Amino acid sequence: MEHHLVITAVGRDRPDIVNQLTRHVSDCDCNIVDSRLALYGSEFTLIMLLSGHWNAITRVETTLPLKSQELELVTVMKRTSEHEQRHYPARATLKIRVPDGAGIIRQFTQFISDHGLALASLRSQLDYQILELEMTAYVSDEQVDEADLNDKFQQLCEKLKTESAEFHIHPQ
Repeated sequence: MEHHLVITAVGRDRPDIVNQLTRHVSDCDCNIVDSRLALYGSEFTLIMLLSGHWNAITRVETTLPLKSQELELVTVMKRTSEHEQRHYPARATLKIRVPDGAGIIRQFTQFISDHGLALASLRSQLDYQILELEMTAYVSDEQVDEADLNDKFQQLCEKLKTESAEFHIHPQ
């Protein structure tokens, strides 16, 4: 039976650090099912979903704290289950450029939540006081009124004085 473990590692970015971490996971006989890496300032963040037999996952859980200390990483681990694919009738994509300010991202995540969309990804980057935001959300209601949703999105964008904003719904 396959078991699953999510690992988040944060540490100072330096050559070979990710290789050492992924080698350790592989040496424990775990498979990296999914991963994301990002750099924030001089730090890197790596999130991995591992799979393996019970003993392999347990080996990672027991050996990673010492390896993390050796590599000067902060790590968090949590057992999880295999990801279940849900069927959504559509996917919404949002791309926004807006002058930065407190609470901007929260207002867009609130928009997603208020309209019953399931946030799937969020990427933001600040460039010379302009926040670039990309979001993907799943539309669970087959009867969603795309025009009405787009109008409400444009109203929010006008209120926040966005430089540019795109909102599209794509059938799955």
